[in-house]
Amino acid sequence: MERGYKIASRFAEHVKKDFERADKLEERVQELITRLEQKGKDPAPLEVALKTFEGQIAQGLNQLQIGQDILITHAGFDDNGSVLDPEAAHQTLESAREALKNAHQQYHEARHQLMEALLTYRKTNPPSGSPQSDEISDT
Repeated sequence: MERGYKIASRFAEHVKKDFERADKLEERVQELITRLEQKGKDPAPLEVALKTFEGQIAQGLNQLQIGQDILITHAGFDDNGSVLDPEAAHQTLESAREALKNAHQQYHEARHQLMEALLTYRKTNPPSGSPQSDEISDT
């Protein structure tokens, strides 16, 4: 179970990094919306998609926080990650994994839906001007 605790802790860090990328993606989509407005285009579908994304990310962040809190509390483990109470340690790992899995899925589903909305918008509203002007990525 000590190994499981280390794996769960690393997974929590991975999920946290996903959500850090969400902030950058939100910022870039908002910049795109602003550029479209400046060009006199209607970015309403992207605004709706961004609001939906933000709501989904908030829900995922809540799950991430729950998972992190469970690992911080580390019931059944000592401060070094060694098992003190196998039953409590097992419950800690199960609960943390579930919350982190939910957070991870929420992030990726939200990102996928936002990227789909961007692609749909682009197909129905081809950019005018430079080919890079209305592009966005989350990298």
